[in-house]
Amino acid sequence: TSQPISKPVTVAANADGKHLVIVGNFLQAVNANQRMAELKKAGFNEVEVVNFDLSEYHTVCAGRFDDINEARRLVKKLKDYHKIDAYVRIGS
Repeated sequence: TSQPISKPVTVAANADGKHLVIVGNFLQAVNANQRMAELKKAGFNEVEVVNFDLSEYHTVCAGRFDDINEARRLVKKLKDYHKIDAYVRIGS
């Protein structure tokens, strides 16, 4: 069964939790949606594809946090246990 492809959401940098955990930037939406599906299968339910203003990339975000330390903990979990490269995009 195929899963519906969710539409990317355009966001400003400070929407709903200013610190974003980024797990990939893709020029092609199909690749971003594939990464999102992999993460959802691994149990990361907050994952989404976002398009930032003035960017042609589809960015895969694993979570949004007001507390930067929570964001950093998720990055560590992604890297240590899932071998997924991730970083925190710090909001203002």
